[in-house]
Amino acid sequence: EAITLAGHLSMTGADRQPGIGFRTAQADERTSMVTMEVEGAGLAGSVLAFIRPQPVTIADTRDLSARVRPDQYADRVALVVGGSRGIGATTAKLIAAGGGRVIVTYAVGAADAQTVAEDINAATGRIACTVARFDVAEPAGPQLDAITEAPTHIYYNATPSIFVQKSPAFDAPLFQTFLDFYVRAFNDLCVHFAERQASPLTVVYPSSVAVEKRPLRMTEYAMAKAAGEILCDDLMKMYRHVTVRRPRLPRTLTDQTATIAHAENEDPVAVALGVLDG
Repeated sequence: EAITLAGHLSMTGADRQPGIGFRTAQADERTSMVTMEVEGAGLAGSVLAFIRPQPVTIADTRDLSARVRPDQYADRVALVVGGSRGIGATTAKLIAAGGGRVIVTYAVGAADAQTVAEDINAATGRIACTVARFDVAEPAGPQLDAITEAPTHIYYNATPSIFVQKSPAFDAPLFQTFLDFYVRAFNDLCVHFAERQASPLTVVYPSSVAVEKRPLRMTEYAMAKAAGEILCDDLMKMYRHVTVRRPRLPRTLTDQTATIAHAENEDPVAVALGVLDG
């Protein structure tokens, strides 16, 4: 599927056959850009377009079971926030394949979350995954109260759109959006469980190499992630039974990072395994 960027059509006066035919005149794999020549139905011209990236396929739990031991995560009851797609879904499947129990949360992707749970339960032959709704835009308490099982681990993958078109060096509303996801909602989640249970709790906050590499036009994202790292450290000071890890993850292949322009992305399974075993 192509996204049209520009084009030119002109009337030819010749209408020999219905419909419009096209051929690819030029293609650039580096930029996913194609130039197509079109002709037919009295029209002729050219179209400049980008090839839309294909949706990123998440590996099945059965396939992932070859990457872990059957009992590797048997001691974990994991709450995977944002586990309906991307690295969150991969994390949930790996934990279940390794013998653990997972609770997958979603904000709007209920069908995606249910698909993940069905795949996990079918592959493991047990109820290894359940689904719960958690939207960071809504008060955390009433949503999290529905989760009655005390987690041993929390993996926080909630995120808004990361790559946003913007012109100023700093966009205050965008920064606030990132803060809501990566600081406020994360704090509410941690405090809820830290104060509700006395048993040890490990929380994994996936930060980003953007904090140190500072990619162009990602100032707000990097700043919010850096603020989240400070919060992680201070939460451990406040709650002695809580351990918070904040690995800085590389750019990883997900639907968000599958951009039109070519970019190097790490394998999500390798990255998820690094998070789980780090």
